Amino acid sequence: MTKLVNAEDIANILYKIAPLGALTQLARLQGKSKFHSGHAGSVVRNNFRKYLGDRYADSDIETMTREFFEWERVRSMKACLAPGMNVGELTKLLTIEGEEHLKTALDRGKGAILLGSHLNSITMFTAITLWRKQGYDIGVAFPDEADAWQRTKLRMLMEKIGGHRDILPEAVGGFYCQFNIRPIVKRLRENQIIGQTGDGWHSANFVEAEFLGRKLPFTTGSWSTAQLSDAAVIPLFIPGDPSGNIRVVLEEPITFEDSGDKNADIKKAIEHYASRLEHYVLESPQAWQHWLKPDTLDALVDWTRQGIEKRYEMK
Repeated sequence: MTKLVNAEDIANILYKIAPLGALTQLARLQGKSKFHSGHAGSVVRNNFRKYLGDRYADSDIETMTREFFEWERVRSMKACLAPGMNVGELTKLLTIEGEEHLKTALDRGKGAILLGSHLNSITMFTAITLWRKQGYDIGVAFPDEADAWQRTKLRMLMEKIGGHRDILPEAVGGFYCQFNIRPIVKRLRENQIIGQTGDGWHSANFVEAEFLGRKLPFTTGSWSTAQLSDAAVIPLFIPGDPSGNIRVVLEEPITFEDSGDKNADIKKAIEHYASRLEHYVLESPQAWQHWLKPDTLDALVDWTRQGIEKRYEMK
């Protein structure tokens, strides 16, 4: 059933009459309200205590838990506004480091996988919106056919009046593929950049790597696709506070050379990625979205023991 209006519509209307700073403060208030009112706050707090309690005092963990929900609302608000922003407005939202790596990867002519994570993952959409408006051919592989940003009746009316569509899936070049890699490989062979995440849950295969003091499974799908297509992998990490200075960090592209042991090559690449992700998660722990899962690191290990149909479920 099509909704009449949603939070994205309200943000876009308010942006026309209110400064971004005011919208940011409103989003933070929404996040603070969710922190105080819901069960999710205790889940995030317990995860911080269980996995980071040796690094932070209880008072710090309480602050981090509140900020987790504030940041969640702020980055979502900015991602919803991004499709209707111009390049100048978008560049004010982000500090980008290593942007030259996009061109380096494309110069090979084999395409590239832009491998983000669940560290401020929706902000990756904001960055991709900017890069697409600057002329980069980037698309995002969506695993779920359901549209999380379904247009409301008000949005369709706004589009009719304005004569254009400013919705997030189109702004990031989204396409549905679930676990079929053919659409991805086709785009890579056309020298496109494909946005994915490297710390997800849904995969047929995993590689264990050191992460936050334990061995954790990381999905192999993006790496296997890159190895198959000879595409480069550009690690992307997004630390920082979305209400202030948020950094989009592109690291040096990773390419595969045939060493004779493809599994070992993938394991080495994933171990490097995991170590870099850990570095940035510890820099900005409030920004890692996996904290919303109860006992998240243990749950991730248990998830790999599930049957493949269960692991492929979209939630």
